[in-house]
Amino acid sequence: MSASPIRLLTYVFALVLLMIGLSACDQLGQILIPPEPEAEGVPIGVVLPLSGDYAANFGEPMLNGFKLAAKELNSSRAAEEQFRIIPKDDGATVEGAVTAFNALIEEYNVPVILGPGFSSQFEETSLVANEHGVVGFSSTSSASGINEAGDFNFRAGLITSRLNPPGVMITQEVLKYERVATIFDGADTYSTIGHDDLTEALTANNVNIVATEEIDSKSRETDFADVLGRLMESDPQAIFASVLAGEMTPILIQSRELGITPSVHLIIPELSNIEVDALVEAGMADSAEGVISFTGWGSHTSTLGNQEFVQNYRATYDANPNPWAAQSYATLYILNEAITKANATDAVSIRNALEGISDFDTIMGTFSFDENGDAIYDPKILIVRNGQLEVFE
Repeated sequence: MSASPIRLLTYVFALVLLMIGLSACDQLGQILIPPEPEAEGVPIGVVLPLSGDYAANFGEPMLNGFKLAAKELNSSRAAEEQFRIIPKDDGATVEGAVTAFNALIEEYNVPVILGPGFSSQFEETSLVANEHGVVGFSSTSSASGINEAGDFNFRAGLITSRLNPPGVMITQEVLKYERVATIFDGADTYSTIGHDDLTEALTANNVNIVATEEIDSKSRETDFADVLGRLMESDPQAIFASVLAGEMTPILIQSRELGITPSVHLIIPELSNIEVDALVEAGMADSAEGVISFTGWGSHTSTLGNQEFVQNYRATYDANPNPWAAQSYATLYILNEAITKANATDAVSIRNALEGISDFDTIMGTFSFDENGDAIYDPKILIVRNGQLEVFE
């Protein structure tokens, strides 16, 4: 049975009145409920890996380092001047980092973005930062030769051309190696450029490279026994590995399983306490014993404020800091110095002030920027002794 025209008209009229009433209520609600006030402080974008394989050992410590520094610095800053950290997850991918940069610029109008973590990401986000006139300041990217895209990009990590040559010179002088083998990750920007810098430094120190093997981290291969076996056929006195963290640990374990003793020196730039602690906790401390690292920061070094940082980090997070946490902590202090000098928080003023940073004391050492926005400070040469990274002597 169909409804009569009058009843149908009445129904439609009531529905229209209801919709008008709901709309009026919504408008009334907008009038009665004031909009949420804009957050105070200086918005600082942070791009880092908070999901995936690199979150626990890299992204989370980075964020902890930024937050600890912000807490300390904000304790003496007025409310409107306090740093407001806005983190974005990049998923440890180039695409994720670019997306995160664009989101922070468009949604939050940030003058500065701290990050990303990896050199392959930085190579692309530097273009985004320069295009939009926003300061991009990576606390950890360290591949040399990729920070020339524009004036708005800076890095706190020691680039490989500034880290590896002193490491080679110091270790070769003490260990007297003359024949070495090398292994590097051809799928990673940092590893490839770092290997090139190692090769140049070894040649400059009259060290003969008797064998080289290339691996591919994108293949997810973790069995390097054959690669290491081929390197040992050349009877090297030392093996240099220019790889990321995912390949460091299996290389250490498998080298010992193959009978490569500490008499053949394993030298892995930027090996950190992340990898060493994991081996110790797994009852495999012998795999790391005697391994040498070139790095920008170490928990045992006596740089100004470093031991206080280590203690405060442990007390706050119930964990030991790693280089990614330490460099991120120092990065915010460097940024704070620039903002203080500029007495402004716009991107151009911050950029100009960062360019003038020189001889600034940080937990990594006395810090300056070069003409490309890359960091200058003394590298740390470390060696694993009794399950801990200590100063190499």
